[in-house]
Order: sequence, then structure tokens, then C-alpha cells
Amino acid sequence: MINKKNRFEPKNIKNALIDFIGNGNLKKGLDNIKAKEAWRKCLGPNISSYTSKVNLRGTILIVNISSAPLKEELNYENKKILNLINTELGEDLISKIIIR
Repeated sequence: MINKKNRFEPKNIKNALIDFIGNGNLKKGLDNIKAKEAWRKCLGPNISSYTSKVNLRGTILIVNISSAPLKEELNYENKKILNLINTELGEDLISKIIIR
């Protein structure tokens, strides 16, 4: 049961927004957007032009690439790319990258 007295105590804006964003699907959606932006920023416009879809599912980043040779090259550098993106995000949001 929710304590009515604590429910209506004033909060500062920062804590209210953190509580609001931390609940449910909003955080997942924001993390997905941050992961897409980090992919584009870390790998640049050339690789982004061959990227058709970037999606974050849990802690796994799934990336669709239209060029087979580029897929192979990115798979060789998977760990390096993972470290670059997590550094860009400022947290270990992604644990694995799957390149399709």
C-alpha cells in the first residue's frame, strides 16, 4: 500500500525526472535512441550509409548491414566497436553486438 504522506512530498525536478524516466518503457526507448546515435557517431557516415537498422534489445545491439564484406570486417572488430560505443554512452549499456 502506498503511503499517502510520502506520495505528495515535494521533490526537486531532477529527482522527479529520474523517477519518471526510470519507470518502464521510457528508459528502454531512450536507451535505444542513445545506442543508435552512438553507433552513427562512433562509426562515422561511411559505415552508417551501409547500416539499414540499429536496434537495442535488452543489452544486445542488433545491427543490419547491407554490405557482406563490411559485415565481416565489423565482426572482426566487434570487441573494439563494443568498447567504443560503451565509452561514448558513458556506461556499459551494451554487452554484445550482433551484426546481420
